[in-house]
Amino acid sequence: MTTCRFFPFRPLWLVPLLAVSNLGSAAPAAARISPVDLPARTVSVPRVEVPLLRSHRLPMVEVRVNGAGPYRFLLDWGANVVAVSARLVRDLHLATIGTDEKGNANVHVDEIRIGEDSFLGITAL
Repeated sequence: MTTCRFFPFRPLWLVPLLAVSNLGSAAPAAARISPVDLPARTVSVPRVEVPLLRSHRLPMVEVRVNGAGPYRFLLDWGANVVAVSARLVRDLHLATIGTDEKGNANVHVDEIRIGEDSFLGITAL
């Protein structure tokens, strides 16, 4: 089985659903939040190994969103946004918190968990 290893010195954006740098506190309330912002907080362990899955030859990992799942998410090493499907927004009743400059709805995700790492306070498309 192929595994995907995550270490503390991770790339800034790992998957289109989360950022993986630990920068601490959330942006000030007056600041505009967008899907390219980092999570408000991360909880990480020194090393996480999760199965690397494939669908249509694309790499995927299973994650939990707000405690539900697992859901399969595409790994996109070059992504700079957090993206979730309309179905996931509907099924998990994710709160819409505005739109981006192109009119895409932004939603709030409390937690995304990959293995033992958690990414808290995420804005997603």
